[in-house]
Parts: sequence; C-alpha cells; structure tokens
Amino acid sequence: MDYYSSEDRAADAHRINRSELPSAKKAAYLNERVIRAQMRRGRNAVDLSLIKWRIIRRAYRYISERPVPAKYYADLYPLLGYRSCALCLQGFDRYSEAYGSIDDGSTRCQFCSLAAIDRCTRPGSTFVQIEGLLHSPAYVYTVPESKLKDANERLGGLIDTMIKNLMSLRS
Repeated sequence: MDYYSSEDRAADAHRINRSELPSAKKAAYLNERVIRAQMRRGRNAVDLSLIKWRIIRRAYRYISERPVPAKYYADLYPLLGYRSCALCLQGFDRYSEAYGSIDDGSTRCQFCSLAAIDRCTRPGSTFVQIEGLLHSPAYVYTVPESKLKDANERLGGLIDTMIKNLMSLRS
C-alpha cells in the first residue's frame, strides 16, 4: 500500500487541518460562512485573509518537518480555495453589486486591493506559483530529493511573500 492510500496520510491530513492550527477557533476562519459573518460584523477583509495565510504557513511549517514534505502538499491544497479568502469573497460581492452575476471568476479581482500588488489570477503570480507547487504532488516520485528540498524552500518563501503583500495593505 502506498502513502496516498494509507491510514498514515489520513492521520497526517487530520493533524495538518485540525490540531496543528493555532486553535480550533482559527480553523473556522477557513469557512466561508464564518468569514462572511466576520465581515458583516466589521472585520477587515485584509485581516481575515492574513489569518488564512498564517494558518497555511503554520500547516506548511508542520509538513516541512516531515521526511518528504512534498508528499503532504495535496493536504495543503484545499486551504487555498477562494471561498476561504475574505478578499475574494469581498471582490465577488462588490462585483455582483456593480455588474450583477460574474461570468469569469477572475473578474472579482478588479475589486481586490491585493490585485494592485500581485493579482492572484495572473500567470506567474505568487498565488499561481503556490498553487502550482501544491497541485502537483505526483512529481514527488519522479524528481531527485535535492529538487524537492528546493521546491519546499521555494514554497515557504512564496507563502511568506503572500503574507508580506497582505501586510503591506494594512498600512
């Protein structure tokens, strides 16, 4: 039985997505309903997006301690979704108010403050690079370990860049 169909992966995914987060309450910040409720109460979309990316960074640091971190990237990938990003949700809402329904998901970006720095849907953006690294775990078995280490370090740097970009929106 390989890792991807083993009970070890299920247990690791549970630890990554639950107990290794700063608190059980923080995990709720990856839920669209909770994010929307927080925004209705006046929470800043940038601050809520920062919470999301700090949770991702914490999960990344946890998997970085594993023997071959790239094997766990598939467990991080679901954390990237736009429904857990307050800036994306805010962009959807603002676009819908201005123009009605959204034809293309990237149209929400015109209402996103992060897009002025690094538009997530642009080819080569920080987000697209993170998504690319996390979306292709199959390469783990086809490349030398040194390249996997480089990819893992690159992923950490990209996550830090995303957080720095969001932090710059606070000032």
